[in-house]
Amino acid sequence: MEFNVDFEKTVSVPTQSQQFAPTPMVGVERIMFERLGGEVVKRATSVVRYQPESYFESHVHAGGEEFITLSGVFSDENGDYPKGVYVRNPVTSTHRPHSKDGCEIFVKLGQMPESENQTSFVLDTTQAKWRKEDNGIASLQLWLSEYEDTQLIRLPAGSVLPEQQFDAATEFFVLDGSIQLNDEHLDTRAWARVKPKQSINIRSKNGATLYRKIGIGFVRS
Repeated sequence: MEFNVDFEKTVSVPTQSQQFAPTPMVGVERIMFERLGGEVVKRATSVVRYQPESYFESHVHAGGEEFITLSGVFSDENGDYPKGVYVRNPVTSTHRPHSKDGCEIFVKLGQMPESENQTSFVLDTTQAKWRKEDNGIASLQLWLSEYEDTQLIRLPAGSVLPEQQFDAATEFFVLDGSIQLNDEHLDTRAWARVKPKQSINIRSKNGATLYRKIGIGFVRS
């Protein structure tokens, strides 16, 4: 399967067009934003929903795994990750994920370089120190490398960001609230990726929290 993996195109999956689809595991569903490969993927970006007491069999993340919990508590043998916790499990890591009471996560698979193969990185974004600007906008650096610049950005109501343009494709996921991204309205759980060198204009009438990744991570052939 190839879905939204042409990084030279601007693409989006607005909230109103999203539908959860079943996975091979009972009680686990997903919304696909980008995907390359079948059940053993080379690359994927999705929202995954676990019903109470559901689980995925133990599996290896050959290209690493990155996720942030959107609701509920996501768990594996290494710990519990409530809403707002951001995790990077390194290349070749293994786990058996599950959820006791149900949860949703935003997750990216197969996008880490081979050098990111040591230990997991865990950050509770609800307790971390955000960098605040004079206009009330706040940001939190999640990860920075030669392959990506990943942040959370918190926009108060009425925010208008200066026009930006990046040499790499830039990805957005709306954690809460809503934004206007260029000519498109994006509500909570909407996803978009803007092609390289395209102007980016963002404003938020009622406030929002965004996940933003500049760069497409490590791309496997």
